[in-house]
Amino acid sequence: MFTDTHCHILSDKFYDPLNVIDNLERDNIRRIIINGFNIKSNCEVMDLINNNAKNFINENIKNKKIIAIGEIGLDYCHNKENKNEQLEMLEYFLGLAENNNLPVIIHSRDATGDLLDLLKKHKCKGIIHCFSGSLETAREYIKLGYKLGIGGVLTFKNCNLK
Repeated sequence: MFTDTHCHILSDKFYDPLNVIDNLERDNIRRIIINGFNIKSNCEVMDLINNNAKNFINENIKNKKIIAIGEIGLDYCHNKENKNEQLEMLEYFLGLAENNNLPVIIHSRDATGDLLDLLKKHKCKGIIHCFSGSLETAREYIKLGYKLGIGGVLTFKNCNLK
């Protein structure tokens, strides 16, 4: 049996998320970790779990089916104008994870320095999703207790992860 550690099976014109969930066992998948990436998708994840996404954070963080907080992080690749808002939100979610003893799934693009600064302030563990950084950065994350998620970027010709 397999575990899909990072999926986005949210409402889409091409498929029904409930149908995907109903067929997991048939497809030899034991469990999935559905990652929200904004407020709308987080609410949809909660709807899939509880059929009720009202007050997502306060009412559902103790749900036994919530096994991590994420996908959270910083993305300065296309928009640095909302940097302070991103930092504030990440700080909030890291605190939430820390207070509820939950791991985090971290997204980072062009924000390694700020991300490391925040991660050092919190006693969280988790996964650095889609890691593509340097060996030195990898060592920093690992030293903080994080695992590295290495995705399809490994197949890119310009990838230095090999």
